[in-house]
Amino acid sequence: MSSFISRLVGLSEPAVPRQRLERINQILRRRLDDSVADVFDRACLHGDLDTASELLEVLRNMHARRQVRAGPERRTSDEAIRRASADLARRKLAQRSARPHDRG
Repeated sequence: MSSFISRLVGLSEPAVPRQRLERINQILRRRLDDSVADVFDRACLHGDLDTASELLEVLRNMHARRQVRAGPERRTSDEAIRRASADLARRKLAQRSARPHDRG
């Protein structure tokens, strides 16, 4: 009913200030980063290290784009990427050593 009245009266949706939209977009991007990181962790826990490797590459790309957007005046930490990379490397090493060696 309110949209009908708005059309009759000629009211339009209020404009959202640019700064507020940017802040909301940053929050959504962080949530997306967190979601990809969560799926990375799940892939590692389930032993799907190929998928984990692909997700790590996605995280690296997202981080690189964030660094470009932030510019040189802002530092963005890549500690999470380093930890994920080290975790994946450890898991791959453990997986290789757990496999029986082929004897031919």
